[in-house]
Amino acid sequence: MQQQLIKYLCDSFYEEKYLYSDIDQKVLRYLRLNKVQFDPFFYDESLSQEKNPVLRLSIWRDLLKHTLLLTIKESYGEEKEDLKKAWYSLSSNNSFKEFQLEQAYTTLIAQLLGISYQSSSQIIQLENGFTPIESASHWPIMNTPISEWHAELGTLWVLIGKMLNEPKYFKYALKLAQWQTKGLDFNYHPQKGFLSSHFLSHYANAHLRDGILFHAVALANSEPKMAYFAKKQFSYLLEVEKKDFQDCSIDALLLLQWIGSLFSGELTPEKPQIEEVIQDPDLAIVGYRSSKLNILASALGTNMGLGSLKASDLEIPAFGPQIQLLGEGQYFGAFGQNPLKRDQQETFKVDTGEKEFNIKGVLGLPEAKAGEPFDKTWQYPKNWMEYNCFFENNVLNIQVAPYRIQSKLYFVFYVIAKKCLVGGEDKILPHSLNQYQGDADSVSFIGENGLIILDAMHPKSELQIIPLEGHRSFWGAQYLIAYHLNNKYSNFGWKISIKDF
Repeated sequence: MQQQLIKYLCDSFYEEKYLYSDIDQKVLRYLRLNKVQFDPFFYDESLSQEKNPVLRLSIWRDLLKHTLLLTIKESYGEEKEDLKKAWYSLSSNNSFKEFQLEQAYTTLIAQLLGISYQSSSQIIQLENGFTPIESASHWPIMNTPISEWHAELGTLWVLIGKMLNEPKYFKYALKLAQWQTKGLDFNYHPQKGFLSSHFLSHYANAHLRDGILFHAVALANSEPKMAYFAKKQFSYLLEVEKKDFQDCSIDALLLLQWIGSLFSGELTPEKPQIEEVIQDPDLAIVGYRSSKLNILASALGTNMGLGSLKASDLEIPAFGPQIQLLGEGQYFGAFGQNPLKRDQQETFKVDTGEKEFNIKGVLGLPEAKAGEPFDKTWQYPKNWMEYNCFFENNVLNIQVAPYRIQSKLYFVFYVIAKKCLVGGEDKILPHSLNQYQGDADSVSFIGENGLIILDAMHPKSELQIIPLEGHRSFWGAQYLIAYHLNNKYSNFGWKISIKDF
């Protein structure tokens, strides 16, 4: 199945190869035709000074792609020396030793290039398997792992363990993968929008990264249940239309190919029993999943939604506070719990029961400053709100109370649905120019087998409904539902009812 998937995705990418960088095109050529093209490697020294963690990771990913192609070609001349120079330049300017994903790339590429390197950083992983991408809180947005990066880190650990012949890395990756399954729905697919950023996440890529993680962990630890998780991700991707792969990671496919060459043999997948009620009190995560309804709620993360809901073909992939311009994902989300600061756990409460849950705490809000770069937007917040989310009797209730009213503070819901009705009458269709602005009347979202009804506690507050393009933007959402948190009320609330036809 892995080779079938690689071929399918490579064919999809190759049709629009002009969209990809030179190194990605060379990777595609190798994966499709088994032909390695390796031109002289030129490294821009100024790249090593880059401090933006997102851009630094893209540089390391490119260096790994070059290095793997060199390894496959078995070239040991000037090309290898050029890659070594790039590695020394990048590693000498490592952002912080606590940036665990960058440290993993540094270690793995050093092994491939034959560089003697011993990382001085200690792996930070909680007992439950949660692993921060960056463990020192230099960048608050990295405190909670973006789900795709979490999976990427676990995959690199498996490869490092294989290269160093150190099985401890296999165990770290296994614990990480077990925690990663909390973000799956009843059908073993990633819950869309959960622990994901609008800027940095893509649903097909989440399947790909999860599938490769589960596959690598299964082979390294002889875990047939992990093999089943991997099979479900790969099967999904083989059914996705080619146009939806545009944002998938080319380097992930190269890793999948490499994993197949490092680990011999296959595992017979064994279907695991997936828990119905999801809970992680230490990290303020709760949820419920069944064949009809999947919900996850969290007080964790930065610039991410507070929850995700799916009922058949209806979805609310993300909801949460929003500052400034609607549709500006940079100002969406909350500043939640830092999982590495244990004293913060006193500010969050989690309760779970049979088919119900409750999570509440205090969340920070982003501060919009003109001209601020993205990573500065999410420094320690000055504005806060109380948050309470509880699910019972098939109804999700959300309550917020800002400590200080801001003129451009909203609470928004991103929604996937074929049809939207306001007050049972005004119909708004996706991709249309027809918008709604007025009192917060009841909003219904209609699907093939049911509907979701969104009611506001204060119907006189202002409501806006904006159709979106769907596809890859904003987790594929087709509607943005925004409630203005004006100064008429100190408490705001919404009720989401799920009904079958």
